[in-house]
Amino acid sequence: MRSDSNNTHRSTKDDSLPEGRFSFDVNTEALIKWHDSNGRTARRYLNAGPSEAIKAPDAAVVGEDQIRLSADVRVGIWWDDGGWLVLSFSTEDASREEHERAVERSEGSVRALRWSGGCRAVLYWNLKGEHRTTRFDLSKETMEGLAELSPDLPGVLSPRRFSGAYRSQGHLHQLWLPL
Repeated sequence: MRSDSNNTHRSTKDDSLPEGRFSFDVNTEALIKWHDSNGRTARRYLNAGPSEAIKAPDAAVVGEDQIRLSADVRVGIWWDDGGWLVLSFSTEDASREEHERAVERSEGSVRALRWSGGCRAVLYWNLKGEHRTTRFDLSKETMEGLAELSPDLPGVLSPRRFSGAYRSQGHLHQLWLPL
């Protein structure tokens, strides 16, 4: 990931949250798939790999062979350092302001962040509580919102693998994918 080589995008400063430090070194692979091929803003699914920092909350549903939780996701673009897709979610209820404060604590500002809408995600853990994957459902409306920010974004988010990174601050989590 570009930020790993120059170490200018992510911070490791102490945070005032009870959990202490940001978790930035959770690199993961994300796979984007088409739901259908009818148009450049067609729905996409994004599957992201595991992160040790994402803990299963008490509100998660325990099944026979896994634990899962559905979450609301804020989708945005960070227009700095080449551009990043930012998927911000929480394992508890969180307001837009909480998500923005989490980004601001690490970036120093939210000026470069533009929200385009939201989507849903389902997080999965094994029965030991170890995070396994997160599946994001980027609806047609979400893709249209991204296209309004930049007409090139639907093409960039074509089906392929991305190298990304999770950021975690307590119950607030973000997946950052370089564009």
